[in-house]
Amino acid sequence: MKVQTSMIVAGVGVIGMGLGTLFHIIAMATPAWTVKSEASVDGEAMSVSGGVYLYGPWTKCDNSVESKEAGHVRDSGTTCESVSGDWLKTVRIWDKELADAWESVRTCTLLGVFAAIGAIICTVVAAVMNGTSKANIAKILSIVVIVAAGVAFLCIVIGVFKWSTGVGGVTNSSGTDGVSGWKLGYSVYLTIIGGLLIGGGGLIAGIGGMFGKKK
Repeated sequence: MKVQTSMIVAGVGVIGMGLGTLFHIIAMATPAWTVKSEASVDGEAMSVSGGVYLYGPWTKCDNSVESKEAGHVRDSGTTCESVSGDWLKTVRIWDKELADAWESVRTCTLLGVFAAIGAIICTVVAAVMNGTSKANIAKILSIVVIVAAGVAFLCIVIGVFKWSTGVGGVTNSSGTDGVSGWKLGYSVYLTIIGGLLIGGGGLIAGIGGMFGKKK
């Protein structure tokens, strides 16, 4: 494979991994991993209260609404805050498994970012090496790119799996006079797309680098 072609392939891989990393970071920063809607009825006070609650590995938001006497609605507005270590310590008091799963997802999302960034850096360095007399080093780096991108993809997959099975359904409960439901939000799908782009981009860049300039 000619050096110019190898550079083009590397560029395609970097673009794919870069977009995937961006999508994954945006997903990490947004709370819509789990979307919970909840409502409860107070017959004596003739009121309905509830709201929409968003939970993510790093951020959570709630928008509480209270309606009294058929029509009078008080909206408390949307309040968002970061999911801190202290908050997770509080969660651990009443549900250790939930807190452990939550922290595992946070770790997986971070490892996914670091591995993806590492794959991008190695791709750039390998492309430069392919244009010099150090093509053998470029081939080794290309293997590292595939491995790093694969690790990033795997971390994202594990994080999504742990969230959907260990964290995402935690809000699927309600009292006898309430109605609640939860579903996975757009952030989960965004991070899945990011993982696919990272894995695919790393594979393209790695294979292109291994068949670059021959010495």
